[in-house]
Amino acid sequence: MAVMASFLFAGCDYIQGDATHVVPAVRKPVPIAANINDMKWLVGRWENVSLEARYFETWKEVNETTMYGESGSITGTDTVIDETISLEQRGNDLLYIPTVKNQNDGQPVSFKLAAIAGNSFVFENPEHDFPQKITYMQKPSGILLAKISGKMNGKPHTAFFPMNKVQ
Repeated sequence: MAVMASFLFAGCDYIQGDATHVVPAVRKPVPIAANINDMKWLVGRWENVSLEARYFETWKEVNETTMYGESGSITGTDTVIDETISLEQRGNDLLYIPTVKNQNDGQPVSFKLAAIAGNSFVFENPEHDFPQKITYMQKPSGILLAKISGKMNGKPHTAFFPMNKVQ
């Protein structure tokens, strides 16, 4: 009978404690099955025009394992690049590595792919001050919705960046 009970609990997601406690089992993280080819829809130029400026993000394919992006703004005839981004396939990991002007002492910060569904993907770095999460979603009609989120000064904060594909 004891052997049968062991088999019954082996198929469950719980570890049997003493007779009065059932403790959830600790699961190992499941690897995300994605590669840089899943991100190729980003290639091109994306823009959002506001009263203050025209904001943009451009992406190009560098090679089989790397994409390069830039984001910034155009005001009048002045173009300012605020951020450069490397999207890199390193073995089974997909990394989003931004270098933001006047942040992190000009050093790049890595965010690892945490989730992917269709043309939506989420990169995370829980150790970063802000953001801890970067999300890209391709919406219908050629719209890109980028989102940064996490805690800023101890409080939840989210910023959205909708863009239309122009090239």
